[in-house]
Amino acid sequence: MTDAEVESEIAWVPLTSSYYWQGEMKKVLIGGNKLKVDAEQAIFDSGSSLTHIPSSDYADLIASITAGQECYERETDIFCKCTGIDDDSFPTLYLFIGTHSFKFESKYYLMI
Repeated sequence: MTDAEVESEIAWVPLTSSYYWQGEMKKVLIGGNKLKVDAEQAIFDSGSSLTHIPSSDYADLIASITAGQECYERETDIFCKCTGIDDDSFPTLYLFIGTHSFKFESKYYLMI
């Protein structure tokens, strides 16, 4: 992350649960295209470096991210050829949670 990203303002999202840090997920965009998802809520946990999604949404999400890429699966992992962490051939992901949109460029979801 850059200093500008770390110093950005905190986004306050209305919580929809008293048990989890959970908010309403209104929309998901991948590369500017709306992805139909079954999940209506998002749970965010600063103690985890991974994001968990319902299995019913997983296949569509992966297909949208890897469209046009040279990828293969091995066990539960998916490997794609890329030029590095800043490979802009992978789409930007936007999550619309509560009243805010959160932008994830490929460098934030690719593991190199």
